[in-house]
Amino acid sequence: MAVIKRKDIFPFGTHFYREPALPLEELKRDMRTMKKLGFNTLKIQESWAIDNPREGEINLSTMEELIAEANQLNLYIYFGITMEQMPAWVWKKYPDCRLVNAFGEPHNDSTQYLIPADGKPGPCWDHPGARETTEKFMAKLARSLGRFDNIIVWNCWQEVVFWTILALSCGTTGITFWNHRPEIFWTEGHGFGLCDSKGKPTFTWKLLRLLRVSLFYFGKKR
Repeated sequence: MAVIKRKDIFPFGTHFYREPALPLEELKRDMRTMKKLGFNTLKIQESWAIDNPREGEINLSTMEELIAEANQLNLYIYFGITMEQMPAWVWKKYPDCRLVNAFGEPHNDSTQYLIPADGKPGPCWDHPGARETTEKFMAKLARSLGRFDNIIVWNCWQEVVFWTILALSCGTTGITFWNHRPEIFWTEGHGFGLCDSKGKPTFTWKLLRLLRVSLFYFGKKR
């Protein structure tokens, strides 16, 4: 693929790959068809649960073959990593990494790592074990696929969703809450002032959880 300035690229394409998928040869034939039709970009949705089925076993050969074929056809790639779809072995290794709702109940979804579900909302990213495992996988993926110049977009999260009933937290989040500025942690555009004039948090984690319960009920009534 010819090297061009990124500002000169106008991506024109479609979502092309996700699990379950067609055989590779059929996908390659579809790539050539899309090229003939004038498309220049394909979106590939990678599945963490599929490519890392067991601890220490990461197989990105399908991703590499598809991206290499697209490169030969001068097609760009939007590469999306479905990190929400954490493998079953990680869930079993760190059962306390599940998100907890506003009532202190863990979010147990039997389809969390199965196809065709895409894993939303995933684990609590504050959990040290889940986060370390995630970083190892992403580092391996970046080293393997970063050599392809035709990848013009990297997306490490399939879809950002605000789950109303979920507190988007686990036990580790409470510790993180005290170790960082609350406004960094309390996102979604609410902008609550949780610090006093000296920067000391004015809400305990327990009170913050109660606030989430109140917001949930208020939202339902509206």
